[in-house]
Amino acid sequence: MAKVQNNTKITDGKHFGVRQFPQVSHNPHTPSDQSSVSQILFAQSNVSYSSVLRNDIRNARFNTSSTPKPSLIVTPLHESHVQSTVVCAKSIPIQIKIRSGGHDFEGISYISDEPFIVLDLFNLRSISVDVQNDVAVVQSGATIGELYYRI
Repeated sequence: MAKVQNNTKITDGKHFGVRQFPQVSHNPHTPSDQSSVSQILFAQSNVSYSSVLRNDIRNARFNTSSTPKPSLIVTPLHESHVQSTVVCAKSIPIQIKIRSGGHDFEGISYISDEPFIVLDLFNLRSISVDVQNDVAVVQSGATIGELYYRI
């Protein structure tokens, strides 16, 4: 059974918490000060954790007190944050669930029987349309409605 100690979740005897993520990557886009880190990392002890978790849950049956919850929710602002999250999760190790665009009605992106984190890509939602070359580039966090109105 996992327990929380000083904002650090202990999973299978390994310490896991917010502090591990900024220390693993040396990428210049990765936040290095605590105020930047607090904008993208939400531990279960964070007051915003529940609202960030519920933000894109599309099926109410996965929004119960008995549903397994992620140890941490990461809401990257830059692609480098995604890379850092993958490196950190692999080094701990902990399972990553990816949530993007809000079209997961089966709960695959935010539930698991094993300890996990959610990498929520809702901040990565830019849409670039080049009409002359018939090219559109859409980041994972964009919704179908945003894409529809942009095109």
